Amino acid sequence: MTGDPARAGERPDIRACFFGDSFVAGVGDSSGLGWVGRVTAAARAAGHRLTSYNLGVRGQASTQVASRIAVEAPARWAEADDSRLVVSFGVNDTTRVAGLPRASSEEGLQAI
Repeated sequence: MTGDPARAGERPDIRACFFGDSFVAGVGDSSGLGWVGRVTAAARAAGHRLTSYNLGVRGQASTQVASRIAVEAPARWAEADDSRLVVSFGVNDTTRVAGLPRASSEEGLQAI
């Protein structure tokens, strides 16, 4: 938190990183917003100072998503008053490769 006294009356600068798969990226949404864009628009309409970072990557499983968080989030949170992390994954964990799921339930739970 920056704690700048000149901004005491303002709402906090919120920076949210949304990590995940194609659902986070908004693949298939004809408006191009996806749920991340809709959440962001609603938060801003309610007066929140929100900067959102859509970091969804189509096709990634939980272990791949988790491996990017420590690398990609800190630079986006620099100078924020309030940093948020939203993670959504799972659909790609259940897809099968050679008859086996890409990630087991245990791997998915341990990823985060």
